[in-house]
Amino acid sequence: MAYQPLATILGAERIEKNKAPGLVVTVEFPHATPADCAAHHYNRGSYKQIAPQMAYQNLDVMFGGEVGIVSDDMKQHFQNKNIAYYADDINAFRKHNAGKVWSLWCDRQMPYDIDHDKSQIPSLQEMTEKALNLLSKNENGFFLMVEGSKIDWVAHANDAVGCITEYLAFDKAVASVMEFAKKDGNTTVIILPDHGNSGFTIGRRDLPSYDKASIDLLFANVSKYKRTAEGMEKILLKEKPENFKKVIKEYTDIDITDEELKQLIESENYKPENYMKVSDGKNMIAKLVEFMNKRTYFGFT
Repeated sequence: MAYQPLATILGAERIEKNKAPGLVVTVEFPHATPADCAAHHYNRGSYKQIAPQMAYQNLDVMFGGEVGIVSDDMKQHFQNKNIAYYADDINAFRKHNAGKVWSLWCDRQMPYDIDHDKSQIPSLQEMTEKALNLLSKNENGFFLMVEGSKIDWVAHANDAVGCITEYLAFDKAVASVMEFAKKDGNTTVIILPDHGNSGFTIGRRDLPSYDKASIDLLFANVSKYKRTAEGMEKILLKEKPENFKKVIKEYTDIDITDEELKQLIESENYKPENYMKVSDGKNMIAKLVEFMNKRTYFGFT
């Protein structure tokens, strides 16, 4: 029984009620949550098995990451079933106004909201609005699952500005859903959390006066950050070390010390395959998180 496939809510809605199913995520489309809705494999990491299972569900909408996992067999299936498939094509995504569609971006997951160019890669809110527009054309209604996927990832990395901006990006998507539901009058909206995984706090032990801090002290510095630590690393890897101070100042308004510059230059700069281990390493992202968080009133338990 442990390996016996069970019907998903998405599958039941499609098969029993003829509703239009859709998924919108910012991670790889075969990742845990979307796969849980539209696949039946017992191992969450088996993308090569999960991806085609999801393709053969004949979803009306699939928006998310990981172009690279789409096989020739899946592309042929899309053709056979008249499902439009777009890879890293923002114009095609925006012009598509009828019919089933898969629109994917990036080799793996999509970038964090604050890090990416919205003229090339859509926000979670834009993908959600597009999905609602397409799915609501079905007279029998629809099932749509939207995941603010990388809130989880950035919390694992203990990246404060990432936690804030990813959550705000999700909140904008929720606003679009609520606006649609109010106008429609016949849509159930369920909003659920994943789980806490960082112990994000306002205040730290080394800031004994945080409980008396003003709004400005609490939030002024983080509000100047224009990139997550991951986004900063991508920029720094294209720069010479002598430019690091200037670039960090431009994107965060932080004047890093000579010792911090030395630590960045000497960082191991590896990228853990496991996104849950980012904050454990001595890679550049971990060092940037440390420097950026140190200038805020935030902590992680």
